[in-house]
Amino acid sequence: MEWLTTFDWFALACWLGAFVLIAAGFAGTVVPAIPGLPMIAGGAWLVGWADDFEKIGRASCRERWVGRRSPFSRCSP
Repeated sequence: MEWLTTFDWFALACWLGAFVLIAAGFAGTVVPAIPGLPMIAGGAWLVGWADDFEKIGRASCRERWVGRRSPFSRCSP
């Protein structure tokens, strides 16, 4: 039962919230009453916040917007 105290419950809550936001955002691309794009962006922000912006961080966003090869190229960590 010691794993219950060492488990990162905050990260789990962020990941679950991000999953719900992104899924609802995809539904919002079909249903006009749901704001799809802001919900997907909020879910991506939660994913970044859950792991202290290691996977989705400032450097990867800067490389994406400044552009390395094309706007669809993958950013390296």
